[in-house]
Amino acid sequence: MAALKGEMIICASCSASLTVQSGEPGVIVCSSCGAVINKDNNAVLRKVTVVPEDMSVIRLGTTGKLPDHTAFEVIGRYRIDAEDGYFNLWNIRLQSNGSQAWIIDSFGEYVYATSKPLKHETIDDAFWTSSCNWELTLPDIGVFTLVAKPKLVGQNLEGEIPEMPEDITTCRVYELADAGGKQALLIKEKLNQLIFISGDTLDWSAYHFENIRKEEAIGN
Repeated sequence: MAALKGEMIICASCSASLTVQSGEPGVIVCSSCGAVINKDNNAVLRKVTVVPEDMSVIRLGTTGKLPDHTAFEVIGRYRIDAEDGYFNLWNIRLQSNGSQAWIIDSFGEYVYATSKPLKHETIDDAFWTSSCNWELTLPDIGVFTLVAKPKLVGQNLEGEIPEMPEDITTCRVYELADAGGKQALLIKEKLNQLIFISGDTLDWSAYHFENIRKEEAIGN
């Protein structure tokens, strides 16, 4: 059973005290030693280093409100590094019901996204080796066009996030978009497990961010 929001976890690696921000399953990273801890059983899964500087104005503790006035707080980050850039997947906790969602920060765009279950058998095998512009039909989700297949070189994480691949370089990431402008990331793990994250790009002002890192760095 995952630790409850507000519960204290003691890091088995360095004995630091960590306060759980979300009762959802996943991992929490010790800010003192970098241990990645499973919130279900407090087991140390591995260690990570400090996330490299990327001048993002969002940070752990940033708060805001979505267009429907739902308040949120950033509680974690999963950063995917590719040869030509990176994706910051900021994990947010929605104050209304405690559920989690993502803000994908990449190339100056901010996508409010949620994860959806996806089974490998729902995808045509030809898609995995296809070229860009391939159309992918996902039952009960929609039709997406393959935009890019970035070559991955690493990952970093901090705070609290849902369980994500331990080594992103053994995975494949597919950037997708639909005709209505919805953006998506499809992550295929080496055992054919799939992570599908999709949502809409919102203007910076739509998030009503507060407690950002450097207000003077915003170009909007």
